[in-house]
Amino acid sequence: MQQLQQLASERTTLQAENARLKADLEAARKERDSLKATQAAVAQRSRGAEAELASAAGEKARLEGELAGQKQRSRGTGPALS
Repeated sequence: MQQLQQLASERTTLQAENARLKADLEAARKERDSLKATQAAVAQRSRGAEAELASAAGEKARLEGELAGQKQRSRGTGPALS
């Protein structure tokens, strides 16, 4: 009889531990899903920032070329030095 009570007690303990583990697993899954969503958002922003950077670099190169051309023209049309 005592053995039966001990087994019932162990069963109750194991059921409680199982319930706790299931709750922990569910919490971990929710955290994982949240982290995946955050990662996707960060990746999307990163791709947008990369595109903006490439556009800005192209604009900078264009403006530098334009400035160099203006400097060259201003040197060629300026007063002649002797």
